[in-house]
This record gives sequence, structure tokens and C-alpha cells, in this order.
Amino acid sequence: MHEKVKDRLLEKITPTFESWRVGDPLDEATKIGALIEERHLDKVLSYIEIGKKEGAKVALGGNRVLKETGGYFVEPTVFDGVSNGMRIAREEIFGPVLSVIEFRDAEEAVTIANDTSYGLASSIYTNDLNLLQGVGLRRQGQVADGPRPVHRGQDDLDPASLIGGSRAPPPTAEAVRARSCRFPSSRRLSPLRRATCRPAESRSEMDRTGRAHTDETP
Repeated sequence: MHEKVKDRLLEKITPTFESWRVGDPLDEATKIGALIEERHLDKVLSYIEIGKKEGAKVALGGNRVLKETGGYFVEPTVFDGVSNGMRIAREEIFGPVLSVIEFRDAEEAVTIANDTSYGLASSIYTNDLNLLQGVGLRRQGQVADGPRPVHRGQDDLDPASLIGGSRAPPPTAEAVRARSCRFPSSRRLSPLRRATCRPAESRSEMDRTGRAHTDETP
């Protein structure tokens, strides 16, 4: 958020988030449903604690709620005073947590936005059309939403737009193979997958013939 409007904007959005109902996702009045599992809950809460230790200020929320229901609910949480070097700014939390990073001008905003390993969609909120057009062209994300003075959210993006991904180099073939072979039992793998998961020297015959030689094939 721009330093000149950050405090005013926080004064407006925090009461709005505070009014959001947390609860049953099947209830139309609910704004925030449950996280998917206890491990997910623990991860989100751990990031909230990390943010506190890193020096960010909790402007709203920060707690588990509705514990008596047995569900994994976290209230809307807003961190102020976040720097781009903090983990809550650089890593994906996948929870109802907003990290507010202040910037002085468009150049600093672009620098902060591009200082990430992710290659996701980006959005810009401004009433300055000329500024929006210039910043949009310099943003390195896959989608720079603009130029237009009234922002349209990602819900309005063309379905053909590129969404998701990472700007980091793609994983090597060996890394992909290792990731695909993390199963508790080889019985859950197809014959081709079991052959692929063998050491490189055991795959030489498969590589030469183009077909998998497994326990089921002579």
C-alpha cells in the first residue's frame, strides 16, 4: 500500500474483515470457511507466529476460532509493518492472512512486486490511469491487470489467461522422477511408473527399447 493512504485504507478494511462471518461454508452468510485439515491449520497458525517474531504488527485477528465445533477455523488476520524480506511476505500461507507492505512510489512498488520467486497473477488498484499503464508494463508477473482506472479482480480474467507457476528454473528430470516415486508401496504404482522409479542402471533396457521391463514383463 502507498504510504500516503495505508493508514486510511487499514482503517476501512479492518472493520470490514472483522465483520466477516467465519463458520459453516454451506451457510450463505459465511465469508470464511474451515481450513482443510489440522495440518493446514497448524501451518497457518505457525506463519502467524512467524510474522510476530519477525516484527510485523497484528492489526487484526491472528487466532484460531470456533474450536469447540471441531473445525479448523482461523479468523481474518491482517499484519501491518511487513517488509518484503519477511517470510509472511515471501511465502504462500494459504490462509486468511493479509500482509501489508508499504511503498513510497511506483518504482519501489514494482521492485517489491518483482522480488519474488513466484510467477502468479498480479493486480493493481489505482485511480491514476497513466501510472497504472506504466507499472503494468514493468510488472514481471504473468498477468498485469490494467490499464483501467477501476480495477477488475482476477475473477474477471479471461479463462485463457496464464495462471499460476513459478519464475524459478523448472525442476530437473531426476527431481520430477524422485517426486513422483514417493509412494509408501510400489504396489500402488503402474508397471511403467515402477520401472521409472528404479535406479538409472536398471532403467537402461527400458530406455533402449522404449517400453517398461518390470516384474510383469519378461
